[in-house]
Amino acid sequence: MEDLSQQVKSEELERAFQRNFHEHWMIMSKNHHIPPSSTVSITHWNNPTRERRKINCDAAVGKFDSAIAMIARDWRGNLVFACSIKVNTNIPIQAKA
Repeated sequence: MEDLSQQVKSEELERAFQRNFHEHWMIMSKNHHIPPSSTVSITHWNNPTRERRKINCDAAVGKFDSAIAMIARDWRGNLVFACSIKVNTNIPIQAKA
């Protein structure tokens, strides 16, 4: 039963993250006149092989600083960890490194 509740929490966390990211992006696009279709895309996550973990990361670059985020999931799709941090760079190659 614990695995199911953890999976539900993981799915809720992922949905909340996507909602918050989309909301933030919409606010930022209005402030900087970015057309809505320029960077928004829907992707599908593929499970790693059994007994493995997969780490996904991304960066969002702003006018003065950036944010980076990472999320790790196991082969069942369960959340292992997630984190994000603001970084003091507005250079895309540095934020994505």
